[in-house]
Amino acid sequence: MKLQKNDGGGTSVILGEGDLLSTVPESHADILTPEIQAVFENPAHFFKEIARRTPIANLCRYLDEMTSGGEWHLVLADTYMPVRQTI
Repeated sequence: MKLQKNDGGGTSVILGEGDLLSTVPESHADILTPEIQAVFENPAHFFKEIARRTPIANLCRYLDEMTSGGEWHLVLADTYMPVRQTI
């Protein structure tokens, strides 16, 4: 997990394979919705399932390419412009 300042005046938390959601700082824990937690259990499988089910050929190819590299990141960010917002 990496933490870095972002251009919105906040902090970005960047997680990769092997990082645990339980290690996300309390400042960003509110961003971890149940949906994000479910995807984080196996991101490659989640997006491969979407690719398998979509009738949109270009989306299928895009998701296959995106998941075939074996590297992914989850970015949790907060910004302060002018109030706190999260993405």
